[in-house]
Amino acid sequence: MTRPLTGREAMASAYLSSNSPLCPPAYDRHAARVGDRLPTPRELLPRRPKRRPRWVPGRSHLLRDEAHVRTHAPAAVRYRSSEDLGHVRVNFRYRNWFSTAAHYSQKARRAQYTEGPHELNFLRWFSINPLISDFQFQPIELEICDEFGNVTVYTLDVAVELVSGGLVFAEIKPVASYFHLPEVVFATAAAEDALAREGAAFERLRGDLFDEVTAGTIADVYAHRLEAFDIENDYGTIETAIESGGGVVDLRTAKAVLGGRPSDARAKLDAMMAARLIAIDVSLPPTAETPVRLAPPARRPRALRDFLERFVRQED
Repeated sequence: MTRPLTGREAMASAYLSSNSPLCPPAYDRHAARVGDRLPTPRELLPRRPKRRPRWVPGRSHLLRDEAHVRTHAPAAVRYRSSEDLGHVRVNFRYRNWFSTAAHYSQKARRAQYTEGPHELNFLRWFSINPLISDFQFQPIELEICDEFGNVTVYTLDVAVELVSGGLVFAEIKPVASYFHLPEVVFATAAAEDALAREGAAFERLRGDLFDEVTAGTIADVYAHRLEAFDIENDYGTIETAIESGGGVVDLRTAKAVLGGRPSDARAKLDAMMAARLIAIDVSLPPTAETPVRLAPPARRPRALRDFLERFVRQED
């Protein structure tokens, strides 16, 4: 039997995940005021109170003793993926106590179904993140057998393929205290152990990593993902300008090179970022000095779908 993470270890792992490429850039109020940079209206508006989840694990729910967590046998984990290599669950019900959303992702080339506002924030970030070449929400189910023979069915929240070809599966919770719950510790420990044997990584992601300013900046870029642009004229012009500038130009120059209305030029640049052609710094709300670079080269995204294809099981 494999020893699961204790509550303290799970909490530490959750916080370490904030350094992952899957996590959004953190908004730094001090960095936003360095030099001659003028803050944007979004930064000057009064901050809303931090939105808390409807339910947070209380002291009585949190893991106190490692003995309270079931253990799993490494060989007693089975996978099941969808026949179309997409989502395995659509949790749309009228009486859900959390919000649900459906989006079509150009990067994943499939419909994506999210549960709660935190998964939606991550979907927007994955869609424009130049370090991610493919992703899928609700990608695969794990059937985990514990030491008593009981089977738990656990659906992973998301799977991500990085530009390097690496695979990362993740569980998303609103705050780190959810990773203290015994049933979450059991399921995530089993998933982490099983995926490691398959050559994939597992991370615990927190929804509270999204600052209000960062989430709004990412949402603005995501809203322009369908803006039309000419791959030869528009992107070719931007590519030439970036190469001539030593690998980076500021946003003012990029919009001037495209020409036309500044708002239309900015929308085209956002669409190019969603298409993984360029990379715009979203750690701060965009200003004239925001750097624009070419997106890093990526392998053809296939590792994630190949992984899911191995575990397609026909329904009985």
